[in-house]
Amino acid sequence: MSFQAVNLVFLGLKYYEMKIFLKFIGVCASLFCLSAAPSLAADWATVTADKALVYADSQMSSPIGYFSKGRKIRVGEKKRNKGQVLPTVYKGRVVYIRSADLRTGEDLVMVRTASERIVDREQARQRESRVGLMGSAFFASASNFQSVEENQNFDEGGEGIFMGGLGIYGQTRKHGEKSSLKMKFEYFSGMAKDDTGLSMLLLTGEYARDLIYFKRFSLELFAGLSLVPWAQYEADSLFKVNGYGAGVGAGAQAIWRVTRSWAVHVEGKYSYLRLFGFNLPDSTDTYSIKGDFSPTLSGPSVSGLLSYNF
Repeated sequence: MSFQAVNLVFLGLKYYEMKIFLKFIGVCASLFCLSAAPSLAADWATVTADKALVYADSQMSSPIGYFSKGRKIRVGEKKRNKGQVLPTVYKGRVVYIRSADLRTGEDLVMVRTASERIVDREQARQRESRVGLMGSAFFASASNFQSVEENQNFDEGGEGIFMGGLGIYGQTRKHGEKSSLKMKFEYFSGMAKDDTGLSMLLLTGEYARDLIYFKRFSLELFAGLSLVPWAQYEADSLFKVNGYGAGVGAGAQAIWRVTRSWAVHVEGKYSYLRLFGFNLPDSTDTYSIKGDFSPTLSGPSVSGLLSYNF
């Protein structure tokens, strides 16, 4: 081989090496632009489409190739063309790829954040608690109830007394369980036909269990104990005396969940209450009293409730 031919081969190799070197420099410069420039901060992404087309311009008018599914590439974080494409490097030049064909680190953060929110929400929902307001009507049959007769004598007997009530309602249960605990704090007041009146505060604790449960409607049965920390008996305008008491009750409650937070309840209940401690005044010339005063109230009640789930 002549010296001239050897020289030509050598020059060819030099040109090929220089071309590879320049291409390498171009790729490095492109990656540096993606990673260093504030507007083109780089991020890793994974191709999710079977064939993610690569475009020469951000308007996606000239496809020049594609990336296969699963390939990891370096992309700029700033989206172009109204968020449709991201810049990347393809064959030594800056090109553009559809953001819908990629899963970026930002997407993974968003997915992880959403998952954490779901977990937090589910953990918060492990206990369902409700508070609300209630109104009640108690149709009581009163026995051992001393009333004022026309001659202002007090006689023991039985009669009916209607009592209206207002109260605060609370209920709690573990999420997904059929049983729950309920608390009620109510004020009742009513007048008998002979102008004798009775008022009382009622604190009730109940255990309830679902009989029917759907997403929007449920029916539960319950039973509980009641304490009467304060009761007041009034005999017309003659006197007022205070007492206390206790009792039991059982019933059923229907619940309609109007929204995720608000619900309407309708309740039917039968109660038995015994009152004590009334210190009646001594007989006078105006009226006379016979025996002890320990009335018993029993009968059905109907309540309407509006509750909020928190």
